[in-house]
Amino acid sequence: MDADATDRDRMLILGMLDTLLRAAHRLYYADLPLAEGVEMTLITNTIWLADHNGGALTKQKLAENTGIKRTTLYRRLDYLKSKGFIVERVERRGRGKDVYLAINPTILTRPTRLANVGRARNVITKTAKMLSRLPRRRRRH
Repeated sequence: MDADATDRDRMLILGMLDTLLRAAHRLYYADLPLAEGVEMTLITNTIWLADHNGGALTKQKLAENTGIKRTTLYRRLDYLKSKGFIVERVERRGRGKDVYLAINPTILTRPTRLANVGRARNVITKTAKMLSRLPRRRRRH
């Protein structure tokens, strides 16, 4: 495989990820340092994907899936709850209860949501077009 082509691929993908993460930071977490905003994006994406795939997460499972220390994660979750991004769903099981995390459904109805999704789609589509114009790699067998 051509090292230059690999580097071009890598740089295009890194540029796309950087653009998307900075946009999420600016739109949702501008009051936080960039690194914390990226962590918030990781947390909300992990919750959203798990919930969407029918496997809602507890705080402990979220800590395991993200690799974020639980003390740090709990602070991040408090922030996300205070901003209305996530909610906790309690399910009773016998004498105990499990607390699951979910994306607050009201954020899905915000007017800016479609515009934000559209901007992200444009960044991804632009990157995909640029990648498709690069020379094809030869596969090793």
